[in-house]
Amino acid sequence: MSHVFKNNDATPETIEAAETLSEDMADSGALPVVDLAPFFAGDGQGGVARATEAVREACRTHGFFCAVNHGVPPELMSRALELSAVFFALPDEKAKAGPAEGSKAPLPTGYARQPAHSADKNEYVLMLDPKLGFNVYPAEPDGFREAVDECFARLTKLGLLVQEILNECMGLPPGFLKGYNSDRGLDFMMVPHYFPATEEESNT
Repeated sequence: MSHVFKNNDATPETIEAAETLSEDMADSGALPVVDLAPFFAGDGQGGVARATEAVREACRTHGFFCAVNHGVPPELMSRALELSAVFFALPDEKAKAGPAEGSKAPLPTGYARQPAHSADKNEYVLMLDPKLGFNVYPAEPDGFREAVDECFARLTKLGLLVQEILNECMGLPPGFLKGYNSDRGLDFMMVPHYFPATEEESNT
């Protein structure tokens, strides 16, 4: 996916509108929400410029933002979460889906659980880019692998889009961040399942 941004796409009007929106968000304490639909709709550079300025202002005032209409289908995310919940309820499958012994993966893929002393009380499935061949998938539930693989592909595409937007927001040469951060070998996705807090934890 390739997106080309030009510095002259941003007009004084779009910059002023984005700054006003961002200031309103900062005053209200609201989480900045940026609509990425213009990057997928092909509706001309005006919408893209406004969305880019909204990202710029959100990062300037808050340091982060929530993206909507980002190209990852809600039904796909819902299906992946539903199948993950089924998997975490299957003790036998969890036992068989741990990291492969002797794997050369840069990170241990498959099912794992945080150590008892960890402040993070969760179990999880960690996966790398499916094309690398390092992932360990459970046999059940049916469709789990297909759902998480598609999620990984869609989220990777979204991440690359956001990288291009940030490249423009920072005024860097076109493609600078892409060249600087071109190795996708360490990209990973984690599907966590958090355990309910114990009574002792709830009282602290």
